[in-house]
Amino acid sequence: MRLWVSDATPIIALSWIGAAHLLTQVLGTVLVPEAVRLEAGAVPDGATVVSPAAEAVVRALSLQLDAGEAAAVAVALERHAGLIVDERRARRVATKMGIPVVGTLGVVLLAWKRGLVSDPVRMAMQLRERGLYLSDELLASFRRQVE
Repeated sequence: MRLWVSDATPIIALSWIGAAHLLTQVLGTVLVPEAVRLEAGAVPDGATVVSPAAEAVVRALSLQLDAGEAAAVAVALERHAGLIVDERRARRVATKMGIPVVGTLGVVLLAWKRGLVSDPVRMAMQLRERGLYLSDELLASFRRQVE
């Protein structure tokens, strides 16, 4: 099983609907950089708070990303881990660095495939209603995957 590092948005968004536990339940070992913990205000059960070793990498990434995203990408790079992130810019940076990425809806999809959630479309709509930006295109693609 792969090691994963979470950015704040997936933690915050899944917490809105009482589903932050899915991060560790679906993905296994999840690391949360200290900067992300501060931004999210919480850590999912079973996740481990860490700090990036290479502060120079975090500073360089901070030119393009916010503090939490920069720390998350740095830790993912250091630990050869995947990245749980929704923001497009952070996803692009991580992908260019060869870091596998999954977003909040990807976690919901995996949870559904494992039988951990029964109505993933309802969850996606709840996330959108609470404030997670999900384009109509992304929602349509998600619905096709779960039908």
